[in-house]
Amino acid sequence: AKSAYIFYSNAVRSTVKDENPNMGFGELAKEIGRRYKLLSAEEMEKYEAEAAVDKKRYKKHVFLL
Repeated sequence: AKSAYIFYSNAVRSTVKDENPNMGFGELAKEIGRRYKLLSAEEMEKYEAEAAVDKKRYKKHVFLL
């Protein structure tokens, strides 16, 4: 299952890359992580909700195997 961080990272990666075209993969990941830590609880809710839905999908899929 994907975490809230993964959903956030997927949502902002292209924007962060466009803002910082000279950053390598590692630097980009650090910047995304830094921004993730700065999210308010309200902003975080969206990504946590997506993660909760994906966790249910994952559990359903695993138990069907």
